[in-house]
Amino acid sequence: MQHRSVKYVLFISISTAIILGITFLITGYINNEGFNPSNDGVILAQSYRIINGEIPHTDFISIAPVFSGILHSIHFYSPFPLVVSGRIFVLIEYYIYSVLWVYLLMIIFLKGSRKDYFHIFLPLIIAAFLLNLNTYHLYPWTSIDGILFSMLGIFFYFKAKNLAKNPWKYFLFIIALICVSLGSLAKQSFIFTALFIYIVIILEFIKEKKMRVLPLVIIMGASPLIAYLTFLLINNNLSDFIQQITGRTEFFKTTIRMYVITFVNSKLIVLYAFSIFILIFDFYSRRRNIINQKGWRAFLTFNNNKLLKYYISFITLITIFLSYWFILHDNYHSLPFEFFWIMLMVLFISLYRRALSNKQLLVCVSGLILAWSASISHEANTPVYTSGILVTCIIILIYNLLKQIGVFPLGLKFRLFLYVSVLVIMHGFFFAANYGQSKYNYRELSSKYLSKNVKDVLPEFGDIKTNPNTYNYYADFINIFQKLNMKDKFVLLPNNAIIYPVLDSRNPFPIDWMQGAEFVDSEEKLLEMISRVIVIKNIYLLIDRFDSKEMAFGFKIKNYDELNYPYMKVIKNKCTKIHFNSKYFDIYKSKSDEK
Repeated sequence: MQHRSVKYVLFISISTAIILGITFLITGYINNEGFNPSNDGVILAQSYRIINGEIPHTDFISIAPVFSGILHSIHFYSPFPLVVSGRIFVLIEYYIYSVLWVYLLMIIFLKGSRKDYFHIFLPLIIAAFLLNLNTYHLYPWTSIDGILFSMLGIFFYFKAKNLAKNPWKYFLFIIALICVSLGSLAKQSFIFTALFIYIVIILEFIKEKKMRVLPLVIIMGASPLIAYLTFLLINNNLSDFIQQITGRTEFFKTTIRMYVITFVNSKLIVLYAFSIFILIFDFYSRRRNIINQKGWRAFLTFNNNKLLKYYISFITLITIFLSYWFILHDNYHSLPFEFFWIMLMVLFISLYRRALSNKQLLVCVSGLILAWSASISHEANTPVYTSGILVTCIIILIYNLLKQIGVFPLGLKFRLFLYVSVLVIMHGFFFAANYGQSKYNYRELSSKYLSKNVKDVLPEFGDIKTNPNTYNYYADFINIFQKLNMKDKFVLLPNNAIIYPVLDSRNPFPIDWMQGAEFVDSEEKLLEMISRVIVIKNIYLLIDRFDSKEMAFGFKIKNYDELNYPYMKVIKNKCTKIHFNSKYFDIYKSKSDEK
């Protein structure tokens, strides 16, 4: 893409970001997301530990490498309230990787004329950003960091690939490898995206017969991984690291089984079955030379432009409908899988039609691998954070197929109709996204029912609103915190990781979010560490009486089963329950005589 074209990209990207930012500010987007005292704050709590000198995987347990904790340490030096700063940063992350992806699609699939930026680039940016953002996480999270840095790696790889014999090519390859390495240090599942980029770069060097340079490029690109490994070896905690990050590994269940289940149970299974049937029939037809015959056999093939137009029209309508449905409903688990399967089907058809260059195929595969890597999780086992990546790729693949079968260039009337349609769809999409966000918040009430401001009890929340139940819960906690003078000597269980950094109070336990899934296979180490803390320190242990994850919707008595909360037995056996007039907490105190 020419230098002048890059200026248009920057101008549109920055202008759009400013307009979106002003819109979010006016509508109170960040504040109206509400707050839930569960995993909102886990990464910030980890950052707080790191800036206070705690050693990852030794002083505290982490089920992922801690690059996200290091990255989000910047919020403690931000002029904004801590929680607000984290949310602004996440919005920026979503926007950056959405823009980078759409930009890649533009330079690889389209010529990138000036009019393309307004007619195609701008709508795709908005679609990608709003779909990626959706109504799910708006707080620092490992998956979002992993996608951002993996996308940066993919972006720099393709930029390097376009430089031909330019010496800067190898420098960009190194940057690409550094980025995907950092992505895998945010969350280990992104190692698959990193491996993909490592492999294609190695193949690039083999193809160009530059094997002497390759080892240096690989070593420099892998420097974040080497540095992390060195850190683990110096602190003699490599075995703890391996145990902690592999404890939740259910590889087959989260990477293959879930995809098979969602495919079989899909409401679009008939469409997928039809697509597979046609592709298989096409393959058979080619072998038997049936394609050149007349009748239904000649019609029932993706080589038939008429059938392909019908199919593409239907796929386009389905994609638009599902995109609207996605942002208007609280369905972040199943619908992203539909986008994944639709993209895969359109990609197979494009391959069958020989409509893709090697570079176009490579960028599509990188998007699929990134979505797949992002979905590997014990709990949020879905490609939800990459929904915009998948949908925009579907649109570009459809555009590419239509171009191949001669639909473009369009006549003046149809072109005008198309521009107006895109304009209407994108405006509707923007308003629908704003409505969906206000109606569906993560484990929280709709924004119109968020009548309380959390900063009244915890200033580091800024103007973030919440429901009356959660507000009263925190008001009760702050009352206890102040009366018992608990700074640096309390633990709030089993949720509320955010409470330690916002109160600038060190957590004496090795985990901030004390859920069973956060210490799988490290139970013995956890129990040993908390037992030692209870023996040697004077601390207060506040235990939720109600399930604070669901408190927005009512008061449900919390059941602490031994499987997910094995430490509760240790606390009740080794600590003394104290009487305090509290609606929300049972309070225990360690039996240590240390003052």
